[in-house]
Amino acid sequence: MDTVEARPGFLSSMRLLWAVVIVAVVGAALFAAFRFLYNPLAELPKDFRALFTGNALAEQYEFTGSALDEFRGLARADGTVLHESVSLPDGGAVAIVSIPGKAQYMVGVIGIDDTFTPLHTDSRQIAGLSVTNGIALFSVLPAPASATYAVAKAEAPENDVVEEGSAEGPVEFDTPSEEPSAAESGTRVMLADIDTGETWDLGLGMSAHFHPDGSTIVAVSTAGVIQMNPVMGERRLLLAYPTEGGAISPDGRIAALRTSESAFNVYDISARPTPVGIIHSDEVISDITFIDDVHMLARTMDGTSVYTLSPKGVGKLVARIPFVTQ
Repeated sequence: MDTVEARPGFLSSMRLLWAVVIVAVVGAALFAAFRFLYNPLAELPKDFRALFTGNALAEQYEFTGSALDEFRGLARADGTVLHESVSLPDGGAVAIVSIPGKAQYMVGVIGIDDTFTPLHTDSRQIAGLSVTNGIALFSVLPAPASATYAVAKAEAPENDVVEEGSAEGPVEFDTPSEEPSAAESGTRVMLADIDTGETWDLGLGMSAHFHPDGSTIVAVSTAGVIQMNPVMGERRLLLAYPTEGGAISPDGRIAALRTSESAFNVYDISARPTPVGIIHSDEVISDITFIDDVHMLARTMDGTSVYTLSPKGVGKLVARIPFVTQ
């Protein structure tokens, strides 16, 4: 039987072809690994919602992996729209819902059978929900529930008196005489007992969160950072820092307070307030929010900028995330 001997030139060509294929595959794998390891968005939560409330109007955006898309809520079977929720151990959840076509927001409990039991109903927007030890914390904003983009006219400010801590003990502190910003003059901090349905109005404050001490609540005021003890009925000034706005991290440890139209000073407020850095942008920052305990989202004209608050570099610009164009 005749045999056909492979030509040396043919073998060389095949070897070269396989070498090219192997190099291409390895190169693609290395490029993918490089993009994964050095992708600035890789360190962020895979999916998150950014809640902006600094302009007296609650606006939510959902992270798509590369951009922020406006989130208008999820339709429920009972006809309400779900905006925020926190899961409970029994399988239910505490939630903020609204009624389409009716100027009404509600905070309540969704049972395991999906029934909704209201705890608080308001004709204004409700946002910023968190739950600890059976107590729901949320804010009632001055914007009416029917608002979409227009910011509601600020309500008349209250004469709020807080206490400023000192080495000698608390002393009375009056808020500045100038008119508060639109956000503070109407945004109120509220509590609700999930079991009893009892609610408490703690007064004015923005970006309210439970403090790490486990018994108090911290919020931003035009006078600085206020600390509220709902059991004792006390309000004191934890950090005196006149500001036009700011935000507090979800764990209640970090406060970012506006110092100019494009900069925020950052403080650790877990114990005695301590400055830890500054966030600065080349653009005007219209609003800020936290997406987790160590990443802040600064909103500008062209999109958003993510800044890290971790010890490796407080105020470091991590990434820029655009908004989805409608």
